[in-house]
Amino acid sequence: MPTVNLDSEEWQRVIQIIAQAPWNVANPLLMKIGEQLREHPVAPTPVKGNSKGKGQIQEAPDPPAMPT
Repeated sequence: MPTVNLDSEEWQRVIQIIAQAPWNVANPLLMKIGEQLREHPVAPTPVKGNSKGKGQIQEAPDPPAMPT
């Protein structure tokens, strides 16, 4: 399955563009995006080690909320 990596600002722009489409066009796309995000959750992002040399795991942020 293809993967798209966007930062929060880019993701927000995509959602805003889709939100401007008519409901009967935008809703199926938004539902499909949401379904795929639930099926393929984002893995935790590793963070550089702290001063004691132990690494920490930081969860990736949730995708931006869809406008209502």
